[in-house]
Amino acid sequence: MKDKFAASIFCMLALGAWVPMAAAGEYPFVDVSRMGEAGRAERAQVQLQWVISKTLERSPDVREKRRQSNAARFEVLEAEGAKYPQIDFTAQSRWSQGVSGSASDSEDLNGRPSYSLNLALPLFDAGRIERVIDSKSAASMAQRARLQGSMLGAAGDAVLSSIELARVRAQIACADRYLARIQELVDMLSKITREDRGRLGELTQARSRVLQAEVNRASLLTRAEQARVLLEKWVGPNEAEVDLVGLAFIEVPKLDVMLDTLNDHPAVRESIHAVQAEQNSARAVEAAQAPQVSFVTSHAPVLPGLSGDYASYAGVSLSYSVFKGHAGDAATRAALERALGARERQDQVMMDRMTIVRALHAVAGAQIKRAGDYARLLKESDAVRRDFFEQWYQLGRRSLFELLASESEHYSLQVGYLDTLHDAFSALARLRIESGELASQIDITGGPLEGK
Repeated sequence: MKDKFAASIFCMLALGAWVPMAAAGEYPFVDVSRMGEAGRAERAQVQLQWVISKTLERSPDVREKRRQSNAARFEVLEAEGAKYPQIDFTAQSRWSQGVSGSASDSEDLNGRPSYSLNLALPLFDAGRIERVIDSKSAASMAQRARLQGSMLGAAGDAVLSSIELARVRAQIACADRYLARIQELVDMLSKITREDRGRLGELTQARSRVLQAEVNRASLLTRAEQARVLLEKWVGPNEAEVDLVGLAFIEVPKLDVMLDTLNDHPAVRESIHAVQAEQNSARAVEAAQAPQVSFVTSHAPVLPGLSGDYASYAGVSLSYSVFKGHAGDAATRAALERALGARERQDQVMMDRMTIVRALHAVAGAQIKRAGDYARLLKESDAVRRDFFEQWYQLGRRSLFELLASESEHYSLQVGYLDTLHDAFSALARLRIESGELASQIDITGGPLEGK
């Protein structure tokens, strides 16, 4: 009787020491509306800018698109060169044999170098050159938009990878707390069973929960390593914190605002400039069918290698294709069809963007609401869990199985909250990516914009 009383007192003291750890522990589950407090929003923006910057520094695709954009700008300069006088200088040396008995039959002409100088200046081309320049300029703008699209895509993938890694790391921290609670309960029951062998069944139950928790934690560690490797692809082997990146996307923007930003999405702007490029290309082909008038002048030897005499002339040259078997008309029509096809692509791109943004906005709003519901449910679950513990060790009205079940249910709710919250972060991040709003934080000349 005395031994049982001592065992009961030991049990109450030991388990009583466990209560504050379970009840007063700080859970990282706060109301969604308060997640930006305590400097979290500022740190989230710092982490977001770091992820974007590192990604743009490392991405080979971004560097490739930047080179292509540079090449397109040089093609515009090449097209503009046709507006100016085209001057060609040629020098050559010829060995010739003159006509027998003529004045040109002179040895001093053999091997004499000669040169020629030609100049051509377009006077009238029905706007062909300007249309070619406009087409190249639009193509350059399309390539520039393609560059920003590549930057947006790479930054978006890196951000989503960061959110996924933060999700798994948060789940690991949650699993560690759950495992620590169950393990401490096992340790206390191990001491209790030395005095009361009748509690061995409870100890076995607790130990089985520890094994389950350890297996779950090992699985989470594997997922964390996979997520870390994927993020390393974008930012390199860096150990910077990314746990708050998702908080940069906590607010659900208005749908109208997101739809208004679609015109600035790189894919949409690329399609718009592609239409302009094709339209100007069609106009250039049509203008090429009109008469082409140029001013030409030349200074060249009369008979290179046979005579030392030079002649100069200047005049106006007209070129006009009278008939090519309707090839010119076909070329013009083909260019117009390509322009119309580009406009259809533009409409398709805008339609796809709008559909994606509307769907993501609905998903993100629902996920944020669910996360708030989970946060409120967790408070209730925590109160129930603590009540079960009190009723188990003080009143004996609950079994250890019920206590472990309440702990497991509370842990499952925590995991569900984390999944829902990070799903909301991912949906909101994708919403800003697919709408093109995130592109406003990217400087096309380098990395992320400061202060954005």
